[in-house]
Amino acid sequence: METGKIKKWFKDKGFGFIVDELGKDVFFHISGSQELRGKEESLVEGAIVVFDKRPSSRHKGQYEAKSVRLQNRTSGSHPVASAAQEAVESSSSSAEIRDHFHNPYTFVPSPPRQDAISASGFSGDFDPLEHDLSHESLKPDLWTGHLPVKLTTVTPLVLPKTEGEERSSDKHQTYDILNHLPESSLRGMLRSAYEVVTNSRYSCFKNDEQLAYRLGRQKTTYEKSPEDLLDSSLKPTNKRNELSPSDRLFGWVPQKSGNDQGYKGRIRVVCEDDARPEIIEDFAGEPLSLAILGQPKPAQGRFYVAKNDQGMPQEDGLGKQQAGYSKGKGLRGRKQYWHHKGLEASQAPDYWKPSVEDRTQQQSNGRHQEYRRPDQNGKPQNDPQNRSITGWIKPDTVFKASLYVQNLQVEEVGALLWLLSLPEGHFFRLGYGKPLGFGSVRVEIDENRCANGCLPLGTGADWNSYYATFDSSSPATLGEEQLNDCIQKFKASMVAAYDPLPVNDETIKSVEEPETSASRRLTSLDDLKSVQLFTDPEDRIEIESEHFKKLPFIGGFLQVLSGPRRDAPIHYPRLERKPNPEGENFKWFVDNEKGQGKKVTLPSVIGEKGLPYQPSSRAVHSSHTRRRR
Repeated sequence: METGKIKKWFKDKGFGFIVDELGKDVFFHISGSQELRGKEESLVEGAIVVFDKRPSSRHKGQYEAKSVRLQNRTSGSHPVASAAQEAVESSSSSAEIRDHFHNPYTFVPSPPRQDAISASGFSGDFDPLEHDLSHESLKPDLWTGHLPVKLTTVTPLVLPKTEGEERSSDKHQTYDILNHLPESSLRGMLRSAYEVVTNSRYSCFKNDEQLAYRLGRQKTTYEKSPEDLLDSSLKPTNKRNELSPSDRLFGWVPQKSGNDQGYKGRIRVVCEDDARPEIIEDFAGEPLSLAILGQPKPAQGRFYVAKNDQGMPQEDGLGKQQAGYSKGKGLRGRKQYWHHKGLEASQAPDYWKPSVEDRTQQQSNGRHQEYRRPDQNGKPQNDPQNRSITGWIKPDTVFKASLYVQNLQVEEVGALLWLLSLPEGHFFRLGYGKPLGFGSVRVEIDENRCANGCLPLGTGADWNSYYATFDSSSPATLGEEQLNDCIQKFKASMVAAYDPLPVNDETIKSVEEPETSASRRLTSLDDLKSVQLFTDPEDRIEIESEHFKKLPFIGGFLQVLSGPRRDAPIHYPRLERKPNPEGENFKWFVDNEKGQGKKVTLPSVIGEKGLPYQPSSRAVHSSHTRRRR
C-alpha cells in the first residue's frame, strides 16, 4: 500500500487524482474503491489516503489507484506524533517483510461447479456435438479464423533440449536449451490458464490413495484421499455429455475405456518462428548449476488441504491430523507458480547476469540468487538432486504464434481475448524452473499482424459472404467494439454462474422489494439480464466487471500473474534468508510442527501475507533474528 493526497475529486463523475509519494498524479475511480462509498464528502483536496498503485489498464506507462481508503488519524493528534507513529508502523511492516518469504507456488480456488452445470450455459457441461460445435463445416453464428499472438520474455526462459531421450535419474544431468518455442509448450500454458479462468474440470487428476504422515514415530494415514476431497463436478469425466469449457475447446480423451470416443479440440496452436541461435545466452562453455526443485508434497495438509470446498486456507495452529485430509474438508485449488515481481530483467539486470559464478550469498535488487545452487567448498554442487543448463533464452525475446480456431461460441472467443488482453504487469509462466523465477512471459495480441486494426476472425456467415464475392481481402470482421463485446459476454456468463456476492447494491435495490433485495442472488443469466434492463449500459458493464473480478478463481489468477502483494522473497521454505549450501529445507517443516511451532498454513492467494522464516515461537524467532544481525 502507498500513501498519497487527494489532488482533485470530481464528485459528479466519480473519479479523481491522487498525488503519490513521488509527486506523480495517479488516477482513481470510486468503482474500484468500495471503502470510499458514502465518504465522498471527505475527499477534499489534501485529504490523506492509502491505496494500491497498479499500471493503468487503459494508458500505457501510467498508473491507477485501487482499494483507495482514507487514512485513519486520531482526532486532534499532533502532526509530528502522527508522523512518528507512521514511521513506527512502517518500520514494523518492513521488519515483518524481512522476516517473511513467499512459497514459490500457491493455489487458485476452484469452487464446485454444480450451479454452472445446472445453468447449462457456456460455463457448464454438455456434449459439444449436440450444440453444433463440430469440425465438418463453418456454422453461421460461430466464430472461425485466427488470433495472431506474440510472447515477450521478461525473465530468462529455460526450455531444455531433451530430444525424446531417456536419461538416468541417478546421475546429474546437464541440458542444452532449445532455440525455438515448441507448440506443445505454448498450447499447454494456454490450456492451463483457460482451465483456471473458466473453472473447468481438471484435465488430469490421479490421487485416489490415502496419504501417510507421521505422528511422532508412528506412521499412519489420513482419513480421506485427495480425490475424495475434490468435488465431483471438478473431476475429469469419461462422458462426452459432461465436457467442461476447457475440454470442449482444447479437446478431450476419456481416461477410462467406455462407449464415448474422444473429442478433437477446435483450437490449433502454431508457432511462426524458425530456430534462432541468437536468442540463446550461452555461459561460455561452463554450465550453470541450478537450485534443487522441490518435489510435490501433497501429504503436507497445511499447504494442500482447505477448510472447505471453496478453497479457504485452514487456521494456523491445528494438529497434523486436524489439518489433514478428512471429511468436510476440500482442496486448496489448482497449483500455480507466482510471477517474481520486481525481478523482471529490465528492473533487475544484475540479478540475471549471465554468469555461472556463485552470487547466492549476496543480494541483488534485495534478493538472493535463488536460481543457482550454492557452491560447497568453492565448487559447484552437481548431483542427481539438481540439474545444470548451458544457457537460457534471453529476456526481451519475442516469439510469434497464431491460434487457429473453428466454430467457437462468442464466450469462448471472449475468454481467449480476455487472456490475451490482460493489463500491463501480468505475466504467464512457461518452461522449466518456474519456482526459481524463470519463464515469466508477456502474452498479447500481435497488433502488427492485424488487418486495419481488426482480428482476422469472423462468423461462418462472414466467411460465406467473403467467399461468395471472391474478394481478395480478409474478412477481418472482429474490431475493437466486437472484441470488447465478446469479452463482456464471457464475463457475464461467468458472473451468472458463479456470482459470489448478494445483489444488494443501489442499482439492484431500486428494482426489487427492500425486504428481499439483501438476500437474493443472481442464479442465471436471465436474472442478470432482468437487472440490466433497469440500468444504464455502462453501469451494467461496470457491475458485471466488478463481480467478475471478485470471482475467487479470477481474482486468484490475476494475483498469481502479477505476483504477491507483499514485497518479500520467493523461494522454498527454509530457516534463513540466505540459501544454505547444505540445503536442509526440511528443517522449516520440522520447526513448524514441533511443540513450539506455530503450525502455519499456506496463506490465501489473495492478500498473500507470506510465511515466517522462523515458524517456531516468537521468542525463538526474535533470538534468531538478533543472531543473524
